[in-house]
Amino acid sequence: RAILNLFINLGRRFMPKKSENHRMKRIRFLKAGIRNQQAGLIFWGSKCFLVIVFFVTFLMLRFFVFTVINTQLAIALGVFMPFLGFYLPDIWLLQKTQKRQEKLLKALPDALDLLVVCVEAGMGLDEAINRVAKESKLKSPELSDELAFLGLELRAGKQRQDALKTMAERTNLEEVKNLVTLLIQADKFGTNIAD
Repeated sequence: RAILNLFINLGRRFMPKKSENHRMKRIRFLKAGIRNQQAGLIFWGSKCFLVIVFFVTFLMLRFFVFTVINTQLAIALGVFMPFLGFYLPDIWLLQKTQKRQEKLLKALPDALDLLVVCVEAGMGLDEAINRVAKESKLKSPELSDELAFLGLELRAGKQRQDALKTMAERTNLEEVKNLVTLLIQADKFGTNIAD
């Protein structure tokens, strides 16, 4: 908890103030499945913390362990280590996003089959989405979480078209974007959603 508070405090001091940057970062966190409101502060705090830690560690190693390395190499490493610390959280976030996308992609066919079964059984689309979210919780918590969040947005009064587009943006998968396009068109023209 103390380390988390340290990251939040560092993030408040060093996080860029541009609102566009906040929105883009927020979308990156959503794509990785991170919905915590403090995520941006923790992210920037961890960047600053790692820059300091990597630089101080390098200095300690330079003066106490690697005393024989030449000056040019020491300067190069002295510049590289803080950069590594700064970009390490970005690399972690990218890997987390990619792993989540793979899990979503694997679970999508089964969820679509179940969605079709629910709609053909007479459920409305919103009810079918909630049912699939509950049923897929054990097999794919990531997809279940996305569908449950979609269901919450729909129950909160968000337009179905907007909620579906938001889900497509969060998942950042071409397959989900295609599905969303089909669902929006089916809803718009009144065609059978199961078909």
